[in-house]
Amino acid sequence: MSNERLKATSIAMACCLSALPSVAAIEIVGQHNVTPIEQLDAALEHNQQYNQPTNPTQNEYSYGTQDYDSNSGQYYDPDLIKKALFEEFGTVENMLLVVNEMPLSHRNVVRALAMSQMQEQQRRIERIKLTNKLALIEESDFNLYAEYKALNDPKKIRQRREFNEKVSAAKNRPVIQSEINVRSIPYDPNGTKQISINNRVNSPTVISFFDVTGEPYPIESHIPDSETHHAASFDVRKTNDNQLLIIPKVDDKHVSGFVFLKDAAQPVSFRLTSYPEQTIDAKVSVMLPTISPSNTIKPEQLKVSFEKLNRDDDPNLSAVLSGRPPASAERLSITGLPPRSLAYKIGSYYYFRTEAIMKYEVDAANRIGNLHVFRALPRATYFFYVNNVETEVSVYEQ
Repeated sequence: MSNERLKATSIAMACCLSALPSVAAIEIVGQHNVTPIEQLDAALEHNQQYNQPTNPTQNEYSYGTQDYDSNSGQYYDPDLIKKALFEEFGTVENMLLVVNEMPLSHRNVVRALAMSQMQEQQRRIERIKLTNKLALIEESDFNLYAEYKALNDPKKIRQRREFNEKVSAAKNRPVIQSEINVRSIPYDPNGTKQISINNRVNSPTVISFFDVTGEPYPIESHIPDSETHHAASFDVRKTNDNQLLIIPKVDDKHVSGFVFLKDAAQPVSFRLTSYPEQTIDAKVSVMLPTISPSNTIKPEQLKVSFEKLNRDDDPNLSAVLSGRPPASAERLSITGLPPRSLAYKIGSYYYFRTEAIMKYEVDAANRIGNLHVFRALPRATYFFYVNNVETEVSVYEQ
């Protein structure tokens, strides 16, 4: 018998006699010079542990190796136990309900399944969280872009600017649109008239004083002022020698005051108002009929063509020319001369103060600039050159 056949026979016998005592097996095999029984047992046990066929698992949980049960002292296949558990209980949740009643090998498998399931659930939760987070980020980015696009739309920006401009205009522009006036007014301090000046908040007025020749007339003082006699609703300041700046503080107020001119016998009376609905006086030039004390123009004597010229120095000529007639002077009414012309009767003569030039009947005359004073004997009518036009002038005693 060959060695191969002897080995096969020995293995078969070993399988049949595996229940006999080891000593007897050793004695039988030892007689035929074959592999010892101990070696065959070890080989058989090795084949049972590592070469058994594997079955597909019920789900993705797979171990691929055998584990050891310390309570029973036996090895077990987790895959087989897992398959049996799924066939019996169906789900891991059902296994957990009776896990305490299972042997250690089954409990280990159930714990591994539960842990694997929990880890998978955690991974799913993390994936869901990540998906939701990305969705929120994308939604937030979309909303931010939509908001930016809405806020920075060129048409809407222009509309908002136009709307804001209208709101600003409605808040800041005056409700009442006042007309602006710049005027020059003749004023005689010896008369009974009062200068009226109107302005409003943020619309100041400048009053300038001039003599009959156009030279500045200096101001000594004024009431109200910004020091001792101030007004609550108006601020009146002297800016130059002949100018006052009037600044209203509150609308719809009024106040009266005076301007005291240098060497003037009478003050200039004025009334200030701040009525927005009325015409606003931006600049007012007050033309006085007198000569300013600071005027440096010297009077000139006119040469007139008549035979009996009164060569005596007549102080009334200078007095009337400077706008300070004597107390004995009687005011005359005249027609035909320029508006600022004046006529007086002093003694037995008529005196005419005018920018026009008397043509006939001149007894004496003086001049400062374009302002003349003529002395003549009393008549009902005279002839003057008014703007180079010969004009008949009538005189009436009051």
